[in-house]
Amino acid sequence: MTLIRTLLIASLAFFLSSKSSAQTIETCFRSTSNDAIYACTLEIKRHQKSPNIGGLYSRRGSLWLMRAMYEEAISDFKEATRLNSEDIDAWIGLGSANLQLGHEREAIANLTEALRLDPSNKQARDWLDIAYAMRVRR
Repeated sequence: MTLIRTLLIASLAFFLSSKSSAQTIETCFRSTSNDAIYACTLEIKRHQKSPNIGGLYSRRGSLWLMRAMYEEAISDFKEATRLNSEDIDAWIGLGSANLQLGHEREAIANLTEALRLDPSNKQARDWLDIAYAMRVRR
């Protein structure tokens, strides 16, 4: 990491830490910028004992997924599903991130779980169809 990037991250972290929890939660869920990742991270640290923290991991996983940072996305989606096994969006995100890395077997398992929770979920069905198609090609 370059010195400039390190300084920018430190400045952003300081700026976000001075905001109220409500402001950083809003940034986490309403923005797609790098600020949103830092805001979600700050809120995860603030609320480690909260029963609703899984949603923060799921949101940050989605932000990582948008940036094609699949390993980070998988880590956050796994934590989200561990904390709330009924988080359909986390299961879909986990499946799509695994699929992007060529882990078809894991993706199929993740997306099947999402469909078990919501059999009519079109997004899960579409990703599952893609996963099966990719598996057949190999």
